[in-house]
Amino acid sequence: MPKTLAQVLEAIAEADGEVVLEGTKAFLLLPPGMEGLVEEAREHGRALALLALEAPHRRLTPLALMALAQALEEGDLEGGLHALRRAAQA
Repeated sequence: MPKTLAQVLEAIAEADGEVVLEGTKAFLLLPPGMEGLVEEAREHGRALALLALEAPHRRLTPLALMALAQALEEGDLEGGLHALRRAAQA
């Protein structure tokens, strides 16, 4: 069963992974042996790239991923994006 975007964000964060946007491509940085998570993340590739575009240095750290997952679960994506923008300005 496919995971929701919030579940994928949380799983990447728990694996101490990151999503990095370079140009127009998003890269998923994970420890070895996480092929299942890579496949699940591919299902949400465009959303991950768009979220990384809003992140400081176009990089979603584990902390940012967890905050976004929580915001999505609470139905407050706008609040999560606002937090990313504030962090980018700091």
